[in-house]
Amino acid sequence: MRTVAPDPKQTAIIAKWTALAGPIKNTVVGSHVEDILGDASGNRGIETPMGAVVADSILWGTAGPAKGNAQISFMNIGGVRSSLRLSPPTGTEGIGQITYQEAYNIAPFGNLLVTMDMTGDQIRQALEQQYQPVPARGSRPMLALAVSEGFSYTWDALAPQGSRVVAGSMKLNGVPLDMAATYRVGTLNFLADGGDLFTAFKLGTNRLGGPEELANLVEYFKNHPGLKAPVSRIDGL
Repeated sequence: MRTVAPDPKQTAIIAKWTALAGPIKNTVVGSHVEDILGDASGNRGIETPMGAVVADSILWGTAGPAKGNAQISFMNIGGVRSSLRLSPPTGTEGIGQITYQEAYNIAPFGNLLVTMDMTGDQIRQALEQQYQPVPARGSRPMLALAVSEGFSYTWDALAPQGSRVVAGSMKLNGVPLDMAATYRVGTLNFLADGGDLFTAFKLGTNRLGGPEELANLVEYFKNHPGLKAPVSRIDGL
């Protein structure tokens, strides 16, 4: 319970910037035609459509010669902070419209996009690190990675730790990954630096920095109107 009266000067500053931010946060930056759900407020140990959308946005922001040539992108579900619902959350936009405020709610941390070289086996190692036994991750031993469109694999939760990615199941555009080959991987600097115990990403080389995640997500929404919830890309997770 608050026991100290609000400071008038701080209250005035907050009111000023709230008024200035109003037109920006209510700006419509994209659209979707159905609910796209699955964020950090729910089960962080499963693949979700919302996580897949963010992974797709990272691939979009890191693909191509000028952006890093990413072929596969990963996003931690815990970093996806909100979902997209058709019903307007604020009442200021139409059904299915995405506002800047909604984009901020999804990606509020200010992470940067990163592209790097990883071998097929290093990618496998990163996927295996989705599971860490207690007490390594406390009450959340399973933290899922969302994967971008075109990449798929099968996960066997009953297999021993370290071998839950089914051998030969990782595929890029239908072609099995070569464990010795090098691929360009896009993600956020949080994961690239080993966040949430995903230390395999630290093995990546030839790192190239990219745009800030919120700015990239906004541009992705602008360039992909009428978004739908992506279909599952992971069998068994």
